[in-house]
Order: sequence, then structure tokens, then C-alpha cells
Amino acid sequence: PNFTSSCEAKVTPLAIAMFLKYSSDPVIISLSEDIFQLLSRNPECAPQLQTRLIPTLLSILNSQEQICGLKGVALDVLASLVQAAPLPLSEQLLQVAFPVVIQVTLSSDDNSILQSGGECLRVYISASPDQIAAYVDP
Repeated sequence: PNFTSSCEAKVTPLAIAMFLKYSSDPVIISLSEDIFQLLSRNPECAPQLQTRLIPTLLSILNSQEQICGLKGVALDVLASLVQAAPLPLSEQLLQVAFPVVIQVTLSSDDNSILQSGGECLRVYISASPDQIAAYVDP
């Protein structure tokens, strides 16, 4: 864990860059997701990872243009981040990302976004049901 946390500042930006540059390559996406999950499971890395990755994912989700299914992939990455995150879920995951997941899922007619959004919401509920039940939309 200490070695991982010492490398997080270099690994996370590289993994995000690879995720964005090769977003249509399923192998790179899978590898990036694995890296994000491993970093998220480390309590020393999770806050920094969320600080770096969540704004990128929200930018993709809030974008008006749909680039090669990138929104669906962003929802998948967010789901894996939530699944691996330490509990209780951070304010960034709950107060910032969760409402965007709901909004994107409800406002889309794209099947991949609906499927990934539904799965992401399921992961939120299974990861921290008490926090989700107590959530109030501001």
C-alpha cells in the first residue's frame, strides 16, 4: 500500500490519459478500469484518485456530444470506482457524481447509456444502501 500510494500521483494521470486517448479500445479500457479499481481499494490512494478522476468522468457525462460510446464507458468506470471505494462513500461520489449519474441515465435514449447507468445505480445501492436511502437531492 505504501509503494502504491507513493506512485499514485504518476499512475493516475497516465491511466486517465490512456483511458481518454484510447476510449474505443476495449482492452485499454479494461486495463484502465483495473488500475482505477486497485487504486480505489487502497485507502491512501482513494481520495487522490477520486479528486483526479471524478471531474474527468463528470465532464464526459455532462458533455452534449456523444463520442463513440464514451458516456457508457464513463458510467462503467464510475461504477467500478464506487464498487471498490472505501465506505462510507465520499462526498465526491455521493453528492457530486451520483446526481449526474441519475440525470444522464434518465435523460438518455441510448441503450448503452441506459444499461451502464442502470448498472452504475445498482452498484451505488449495493455498495452503500444507507447513504443512498438518506440521499436528498439539493
